[in-house]
Amino acid sequence: MDSRSSHLFSFTQASFILPGTCISCWRLAMPVENFLRPLRYLALIALAAFIGDLAHIALDPRSPTPCIGSSGGIAGVITFYALNFPRMRLAFLMRWGFVWFRWIRLPAWFVFVLWILFQIIGTLEQKAGMSSVSSAAHLGGAAVGVVAWLVWRKPNEKSRMLV
Repeated sequence: MDSRSSHLFSFTQASFILPGTCISCWRLAMPVENFLRPLRYLALIALAAFIGDLAHIALDPRSPTPCIGSSGGIAGVITFYALNFPRMRLAFLMRWGFVWFRWIRLPAWFVFVLWILFQIIGTLEQKAGMSSVSSAAHLGGAAVGVVAWLVWRKPNEKSRMLV
């Protein structure tokens, strides 16, 4: 297999390494799949993973950071969840020091805004060669999640929209 075809193979197969990543976002994926139904959900993940990989490549075509996994696909699901269910409260276990732990609950829209800010910072770090995490793939997948939400949301459910 020559170099060009091996890169194409790597690019296409990387988007379908889903099981481990999907398990980690299981809590967010189930309501999105129930809302979209299986075929549109699969289309969301596949398209977001593909666009995420393209964003990774577009940021730095000569990057030594491999384009592996389904980060863009999961980012699309996270984005769709946050836009479709903005008032749902997500629980996080916070640790203060070595002993004290506390659960905090934050609305999905707030967590999403923080996550996007971290991805923008991560993309700047990736471009500067300071990070091996493809935050550009996350942002590419998130863009697909926004478009999917705009296309597939139910128009009579304005109460879910961010105001």
